[in-house]
This record gives sequence, C-alpha cells and structure tokens, in this order.
Amino acid sequence: MECPHCRHSLVSLEFAGLEIDYCPSCRGVWLDEGELELLRERPGAPGESVEDVRPARTKARDRRCPVCGKLMPKVLLGRHATVLDRCERHGIWFDHRELREVLGEGSPGPLVGLLDEMLASDRA
Repeated sequence: MECPHCRHSLVSLEFAGLEIDYCPSCRGVWLDEGELELLRERPGAPGESVEDVRPARTKARDRRCPVCGKLMPKVLLGRHATVLDRCERHGIWFDHRELREVLGEGSPGPLVGLLDEMLASDRA
C-alpha cells in the first residue's frame, strides 16, 4: 500500500494479532476498519472509538485511501478533536504522532510502548 501523506510504501507490523501499516518515511499509521475497536478491547488499551467520530470542518486537502484510492473526508475523533482522514469502508489514517495523541500521553499498554519505540528518534 502507498502512504496517503507522502506516497512511500507502507510497512506492515504485526501487533497482538493485528496488522498495522506504518510509513517509515513520515511515520504515519494506517488502521484498517475495525482495528481501532479491537485495540480498545484489549486490557490497558486507552483511547477513542470510531463511534466518537464526527465530520471536521477544515480547509486541509483530502487524501486518498491507500486501499481504494477514493478521497477520505476529514473527521474529528473523540474529545481530543484530532483531525484524521477516514475512509468509511477501509480505515483511518493517523499522521505522525496522531495515534499516540489519541491513545493518550500517560496511558499504559503494549501498543503505546510500540509507538514510543517508533517515535523514539523524535526525542533525540
């Protein structure tokens, strides 16, 4: 699959039985439809559900879904009001740090640890 942000190839990472697609260039993350909910069902998994999604009003350019190529509308997720790109059929694109932001800075759990490792070079 191609990154909707920078067009580089996405790399698939296996995490707790889920395949999470990651862009090593811009460090964005693609979650297929339903994966955010599956992550939320795991013990210690913080964050929002796609049930908390509402349309976003922004002038930012819509991006294309890496699965079907259709334009993804901008949406707001939960109380964080993080603007994300969402294909209603295929999933959600999280730009660099957005998934970490949605999951919460002080939250425990293995996914947060994986995100911290992926983003570690930002702290250097």
